[in-house]
Amino acid sequence: MKTKFNEGLFWVVNSNDEIISISGYDSIKELSEGLACVLKQSKYGYIDENGEEVIPLIYDDAGPFIEGLTSVKLKGRLALLNKEGVIIKQLDYEGVWCFHEGYAIVESNNKFGFIDKQGEEIIPIKYDEAKDFDKMGIADVRAGNKWLIINKLGQELKIRY
Repeated sequence: MKTKFNEGLFWVVNSNDEIISISGYDSIKELSEGLACVLKQSKYGYIDENGEEVIPLIYDDAGPFIEGLTSVKLKGRLALLNKEGVIIKQLDYEGVWCFHEGYAIVESNNKFGFIDKQGEEIIPIKYDEAKDFDKMGIADVRAGNKWLIINKLGQELKIRY
């Protein structure tokens, strides 16, 4: 998707630099899974590669789609949103990271755990720091001053260092 800055706004343009989006935006983020997060008048939504708004600009904050989901903030609450614009689940966390290998890191009271794609807490929020799951199904987490390796069941496999 190609964009151009014109008259104080970003617009989606075609290969001839002709504006094809119906609306201009304060910000257009990179395409992620066919959708780009856009900002206009302090509200976020999503457009497709043709510049068409496919998810309305109603959110207070929004991130990129990864593995078919993103987190959005609406009226002060976080939620999981799918690419059709349907809220999967309201979330009671302070932070939600992008999904990797089916799990997203969540934060509450400066502690971290993991949720699945239905928004269910799979690994309890008890770690001081957490890294994304890798393709082998393991993640690094820190408990106190020890880094551990956990699997997707939350089992602590070994102390990393």
